[in-house]
Amino acid sequence: MTLEDILFGGDVQEEEEHNEQMEIDPKPLPASAPAPDPAAASAAIVSNGRKEPVVDPLTTTSNGMVISSSSSSSVNDATNNATTNTNDIPMTEDAATKEKTEKKEDEDSDALYSEVIPTAAVSDRFRNALARVQADPSRDVAAWSALITEAQILARDHMNAEHEAQLKLLESCYGGLLQVFPYNATYWSSVAQFFMDVSNPENLNVSEKLRRRAKRKLDRVFRDALGYHIAIDEGRDQEEKAVMAVRYGPCSSSIELWKLYVHVCVSDARAIHSDATSIREAQFEAYEVALERTGFVEDAYDLWLGYISNLKAYLRVADETNQHQEKQQLMTRLRSVYQRAIGIPMQHLDGLWNEYQTFETEMSEALAEALLAEHLPRLQHAKQVFLERKQYMIELKMNRLAVPPENTEMEKALLLRWQKRCAYERTNPERLTTSAWSQRIRQAYKDCVSVLTRHPEVWHEWASWESAGSCGGGPSAASEVCK
Repeated sequence: MTLEDILFGGDVQEEEEHNEQMEIDPKPLPASAPAPDPAAASAAIVSNGRKEPVVDPLTTTSNGMVISSSSSSSVNDATNNATTNTNDIPMTEDAATKEKTEKKEDEDSDALYSEVIPTAAVSDRFRNALARVQADPSRDVAAWSALITEAQILARDHMNAEHEAQLKLLESCYGGLLQVFPYNATYWSSVAQFFMDVSNPENLNVSEKLRRRAKRKLDRVFRDALGYHIAIDEGRDQEEKAVMAVRYGPCSSSIELWKLYVHVCVSDARAIHSDATSIREAQFEAYEVALERTGFVEDAYDLWLGYISNLKAYLRVADETNQHQEKQQLMTRLRSVYQRAIGIPMQHLDGLWNEYQTFETEMSEALAEALLAEHLPRLQHAKQVFLERKQYMIELKMNRLAVPPENTEMEKALLLRWQKRCAYERTNPERLTTSAWSQRIRQAYKDCVSVLTRHPEVWHEWASWESAGSCGGGPSAASEVCK
């Protein structure tokens, strides 16, 4: 089984019949297999110096690549796209049952890949890149980049009857890459943006069916990569919460993914609600979910700024329309967001502090003096920690694709920098509570393994901290790391 089979694997006889109908002479591209569950990719085992995704109920080929044990839903999608409209043709009971089953499977499908309809509209550059990827999928990162670029060009240039097939081709390429590098937040963001574009109601180049499918898959990407759907509530014991925090959200520190998540939540609310209040509350809820999980990272300023900017805009509207009760509620929320943000070690703290000063002074000079004096020490401490932490953030190569270890001096230096980065968080520089401290350390290890996925020592270090650390999650969380 080759990587080409995995990316485009399908029924050869169906492809030959398709090409005979289309009178295509070159060797056709097979159809792609469904994607592995990205959530399952967060659990892994260490094998031969690399951490391989454990995906169930998928099967694994002899070369270590994961393929699906079932592709009926994808095959039905491809078949449905090829059929003509039969609404006016009486159907037998079997035909009606089959159509109902296929519709149900299509509605339930939210896996990352879709079945790629074979097409001859691929370039020689695409075929060359695919051959290179096939030869060395876990090391030839330049070939992966070329493959994605060519698929993007094909999807952009073929705005005709073959457009949907090219979109599926691009999706399969993204999925193939994330199958090999399942923790790379940069490409998860690219996949999310891709599905956002396809599912856009204003995108008239694709069918309504494909838009609905893309929306389901977009929701699945957010769910699996960010883990936003996991409610780590107070009703769970500490060890259970730690296990869930390890298991879900491998890319939960990605600000770009969270910004896309907020954008989609607002778009969904506008499609559902007609009143401005419901849309606004959905937007606030999305920001709160995002900031709860990633508001503490050093480049979270854009998220905080987006939240504050929207609050200020709503506040101006409430003031202009004389909605006094709503204005008071918005002022209280905006004050709370400012006070939380100025205590986070991140960029542009001085600018946020100046905005907060202006806000409080305009509300009440007497109250402003007391509140500013109370929160100034928090600001100063956050600025100090930000400068300290910045020394440990240099040259961490956050966007690096995690190739197998090569034991070069450059690679050893990168590993050492990450070990120092995680060790710094274990000193609790922000003087946090145990729960918040654990979140910081665990996120540092998640970021580390996304860059050095195939280095077993980083997984061992993370599991050791979970098991024995003063604020680790305990043996169950350590076991979850090593799965």
